[in-house]
Amino acid sequence: MNTFLEVIKDLWQFALEQLSFSDSTEVASTTRQTVNELKPAPVVQIARPDTEKRIALPLHTAGTGVYVSVPEASVFYRPVLTYDGVVRRLPYATGLTVLGFEGRFARVVVGDTTGFVLKDDITEQKKDIFPEFLSEEIYSNNHPDTKKVRTYLKDEFFAEPLYLPLQAVEFVLYRLRFEGRDISWPSERPRLAGRWQTILKGRTGIQIGVMPKASAVMEFLKPDGTGFVGYTKAVHVDDSIVLQGVGRLIEGEYREEIVSKEVWHEWRPVWISVS
Repeated sequence: MNTFLEVIKDLWQFALEQLSFSDSTEVASTTRQTVNELKPAPVVQIARPDTEKRIALPLHTAGTGVYVSVPEASVFYRPVLTYDGVVRRLPYATGLTVLGFEGRFARVVVGDTTGFVLKDDITEQKKDIFPEFLSEEIYSNNHPDTKKVRTYLKDEFFAEPLYLPLQAVEFVLYRLRFEGRDISWPSERPRLAGRWQTILKGRTGIQIGVMPKASAVMEFLKPDGTGFVGYTKAVHVDDSIVLQGVGRLIEGEYREEIVSKEVWHEWRPVWISVS
C-alpha cells in the first residue's frame, strides 16, 4: 500500500513539473516576441531627390573673358607647377580669355602670351573684382569693396595695416587707374589730399587749372584745414558738377552729388587733369 502511494505521489510531482515548464517556455517566447517588437527599426539614410543634389558646373567656359582674382597670378608654360615654369605674372584684375582646361588649370591668352593659370586664381564675376560704390555708404577698413580697391592699388598708401576706412586719395587714384590713367609720382610724401597740386605741379601729363573739367581730380581745403580730393564725373552747361568722392563730410563715406557753381566756387578748388 505504501509503495502504491509513493508511485502516485511521484507521478503527480512529474505532472506538475511538466505544466510549470510549459508555462515558462510560453512566457519566455511571448517575452522575446514583445521585446523584438519594441526594438527600434534601423536608421535608413534617405537619399535626397536628384533635384536637391548639388550640380557640379564648370567654373569657367572656354572662350569666356575672366579676371585675375588674386593679388598676383602666375602663367605657366605647361599645366603643372614646376620649377622655372612661369612665363608671366599677372596683377589683380587683369583681364584674360579662357581657351580650354586641363585638370586644375585653365589655358588662357592675355596679350601675346598663351599659357596656363590655376582655375582658382581667376573669376568670371566682375563684381568679385571691382567695387560697386553706393552713395552715403560707409566704406570701413573691413568693407569688401574697400579691400577690392586696396588689392587693386596694391595698398599703395599702406592704409590696411593702419585699419583706416577708405580714403579720398585711394578712391581717386583707383578711379584714374580704372580708366587707364596713372600718375607718375615723385618721391615726395605723404600724398595727402590738399597737397596733390603742390606735389604734381610741373609733372609730365599733369594740367592744373581753376575751371571744372570732366574726368579731372578736384582738390580743395575744407574749413577745418584738411584737404579733399574728388573725381569730377561730369560738368553741366550751367557749370554745376557731378562730384564723386569719399570722406568729404563723413570719414569713409562715399557720395555722388551734384554741386552747383555757387557752392563749389566757395570751396576755391583746382582741377588736376591726368592724361
